[in-house]
Amino acid sequence: MVPDVPAPAQPLVPRPGLVSRLRSQRATVLVAGGGYGKSALVAEAARTHVGETVTVDLAGRRGGEDVARAILAPIGLERLTDELADPGPGTRAAIAGALERRRMPILLVLEETDPAHGPAIAALLAAVPAPHAVIAVGRTPPVDAPPAAADWAVLDQEDLAFSAHEAERLLSDGYDLDLPDPLAGRLRDATSGWITALHAVGAVLRAAPSPVGLARSLLDQNVVLTDLVDRIVAALDDDDRRTVAWVAALPWIDRRIARRLEVEGAVLRATAAGIGWRLPAAGRWVLADPVREHLAVSPDEAQIRASADAYAAVGAHLDAAALLRRAGLDDDAAAVLAAIPAADLAELASADAVAAIESLPDAARRAHPWLEVQLARLLSMRSEYTRRAAIIDGALPRLATSAPAAAHALEAERLRDLAYFSPDVDPADVARAEELLEVVTDASTRARLEVGAALLGLRRDGDGGLEQAEHGLRRASAAFERAGEPRMRALALRELAWLVHLERGRLDLVLETFDEIEAMQAPGARYISWRVNRADALLWSGRIDEALAEVTDVTRLAELYHDDQVASYAAWTLAQIESMREQPMRTLAAVRRAEHLAGEYMATATGPLFLSQMADALSRAGLVADAAERLDAALARRDEDPRIVESAAFGHAARHGDPEEAERRHEVLVDLAVERFDRPRHLLLLAYARWRAGAPDAAAVAARAFADYDAMGLRDAAGVHEPVAVRTVRAAAAALGAPVPRSHATVSATGAATGAAELDPVGLAGQLGLRPRQAEVLLALRTGASNTEIAARLGISEGTVRKHLERVYRTLGLRSRAEAVALLAGFAADDPDEVAEHPPDQVRSVRSDGR
Repeated sequence: MVPDVPAPAQPLVPRPGLVSRLRSQRATVLVAGGGYGKSALVAEAARTHVGETVTVDLAGRRGGEDVARAILAPIGLERLTDELADPGPGTRAAIAGALERRRMPILLVLEETDPAHGPAIAALLAAVPAPHAVIAVGRTPPVDAPPAAADWAVLDQEDLAFSAHEAERLLSDGYDLDLPDPLAGRLRDATSGWITALHAVGAVLRAAPSPVGLARSLLDQNVVLTDLVDRIVAALDDDDRRTVAWVAALPWIDRRIARRLEVEGAVLRATAAGIGWRLPAAGRWVLADPVREHLAVSPDEAQIRASADAYAAVGAHLDAAALLRRAGLDDDAAAVLAAIPAADLAELASADAVAAIESLPDAARRAHPWLEVQLARLLSMRSEYTRRAAIIDGALPRLATSAPAAAHALEAERLRDLAYFSPDVDPADVARAEELLEVVTDASTRARLEVGAALLGLRRDGDGGLEQAEHGLRRASAAFERAGEPRMRALALRELAWLVHLERGRLDLVLETFDEIEAMQAPGARYISWRVNRADALLWSGRIDEALAEVTDVTRLAELYHDDQVASYAAWTLAQIESMREQPMRTLAAVRRAEHLAGEYMATATGPLFLSQMADALSRAGLVADAAERLDAALARRDEDPRIVESAAFGHAARHGDPEEAERRHEVLVDLAVERFDRPRHLLLLAYARWRAGAPDAAAVAARAFADYDAMGLRDAAGVHEPVAVRTVRAAAAALGAPVPRSHATVSATGAATGAAELDPVGLAGQLGLRPRQAEVLLALRTGASNTEIAARLGISEGTVRKHLERVYRTLGLRSRAEAVALLAGFAADDPDEVAEHPPDQVRSVRSDGR
């Protein structure tokens, strides 16, 4: 057993001045050779950065597109790759605009930059807006010096070299050496402030019997760093020297890799002898660049293959493949990538993983057909459906006979695509899925086929296919569990919750299934889109506060993972929530954020759903013109999703449009067989439209709507879904004995009402046909304030208050302050028996006793 030799700690000298210079710049280029403390300086800047730090290694990256994708993908802006790869006049605005929506400041650190990366880095330095920041680190300048007017800077070797004072602190405080000040200053001059050389000198002097004598000797002999390292290495035996040279040549190493390669002992002995390795128990081992370069010797093929095996064994498959490719072992690299387990593949859904496969030579890809499956699945996880379809279409004919297992796996991906995105279901596709299930044995492929077959069958058979879909999705969940794919298992369970349980009206099972998904998530799991669905389910249940908390949390995670698609979904659910909370400006802000994030997803089958739900939220919030704009865009794509588009059009007509149009659109919805959870809401809106038209059966329709809500166990949810409509028709329905909800109640997890909303002047004005300022004055009457007090509170004159009240009374047919207060009490009451609400043109005089 190798003894755990403690590594001498390499002392650090704080450099607050340099850190402050780095932090004060929006963009900085650090240029210096190895051993000048660039990494330590960046680490200190990152430690004090309030926000997220993203590090990108550009070593070996060539070609504008490759460099641009490597920079942008980790911060979720891969869609701007073409802009950065070939910078033009609009590049700065495109990148700045995309970053300005990030709530969390990003510090983007670009490592190993060089002149080949220049165009992309120059564009990025100019584009990144505060409070975000970018630091480019390299040994040669990637860009020319900044122009005088630029707000970014260059720190070079002269800036980074230790001063005489810093060298003295390092040797005296860090290495506990009692050297005369002039001697420390001479050592600094002899090394030109090269930090690594000073550390090596300090380590040697600390171990010497006479540090002062040895320091004078080193200065007299003009000893440099390489001589010091050679002295240390010479003390090792031949095997250890060869091992240390091999390890120094590896891209990275940690304790796990060292033990797999059986090199831990040699590294520990070299460290004990004075080589400045830092060996943390967790994390990568660090060796200063100049020392690494001096020690490293290119490994032979056997060592390269052994190293690649070790990397793959700990899940570093991309590093393993890159190591093999640098050695010209393309076939070995292809084999490593083809063999990535499905569970690991989900953690590698990055642009780098896609590029690693796509950059392989054709011969290597053809020799390993499963690579096409890996590529298709990676693109699926990244929501790059167009590229995935092209891969599948190109590979399927070639693999159908030569590699049937890979062909079947690609067909499973294609069938899932059809289930999600095709406008119509071809019975032949359902039959093909069922046929493949008879012959496929691979657990991962079978699970995907089960999902595809279940969803295709459900789309073909409607409610009649619910039972079969449930069985198929449960089989898929079990198969994904056996295959070790928790992300895909969660996806199958989400479909079970959202497409089967919800369609059956079992909100309890929907939420239980989402709880099951949450319980199986590993810490840090990045599959979070299901949480938006859970927020929607909570909203359906009327549990608006819990829905808001869920959306807030998933928004934070989406921003952390730079997942614009999930952030967009969360924003549109937030728009629904804010509209139900009667917050028009917050609703509009959420809609605009969702639209800003949606990007290319608007062109997919999701587009009509997105536009319709945004229109519905804006309509509910009373933002009529904004709602109409989105609704027109949705109606232009009606054929893609008629149910959801017609639902939004009906809702808008019922709330703000022609009641007769609302009647016509409701008839269309009945024919379209909308989801059962929307039916009572539609009936409620129909009652509201008839109330607006003065129809005598408005109360009866409302009573039916409330009865339907009650039958689903969601009585109080009605007040959440359509608060204005409920406040308007509730009293009349209560008079018919309907099980009406409490006023604008929110419902907790136990189903109990948790409060009533304050009346909003904008919403009240819309209901009663008043101007917003008139509604404000009317609401002020509830406090018992005099005209003088109301005037002072609203910043208007007493005469203006009096005129507003006269117009309110005339509009509503009121005769006194007492009648106005009684009317307001009806709007805010929690007891439905006390409510007295009437259409603007039918407000009856209320007696002064309030009855």
